[in-house]
Amino acid sequence: MKSKKSITFALLFLVFVGVQSCKKAGNAAPVVNITEPEIGDTIYSGSDVHFHGTASDDDALHEGKLQLLRASDDSLITQLSVSVHGIKSYTFHEHLTVQTNVAILAKAKAAFSDHDDAITSKEVLIQLMP
Repeated sequence: MKSKKSITFALLFLVFVGVQSCKKAGNAAPVVNITEPEIGDTIYSGSDVHFHGTASDDDALHEGKLQLLRASDDSLITQLSVSVHGIKSYTFHEHLTVQTNVAILAKAKAAFSDHDDAITSKEVLIQLMP
């Protein structure tokens, strides 16, 4: 009985080691930069938030999202998913239209992931005005 447990444990250990070795060692997370909007920019209702920047990964990007969030509670105002699957470098130049009847301190957030589930995000605080 003891040898069956030892064999079972050894097999489970080998399976675990085999699965772990399939993951890429030393994965670097994506690099994300936002060049626009700039910290403190004021965007008026009916205008566009200009989202400019870059995302890159040492292997390949998987997913990307550009979001406007309320700074007070991170609730979503609007977002745009960008198609980056399988590419190493991406330059984004997108426009998100703002509609608000109250002043909102907001975060312009760019988040990108790679195929190893490493995620990098950058945020810029902006002011949304009616």
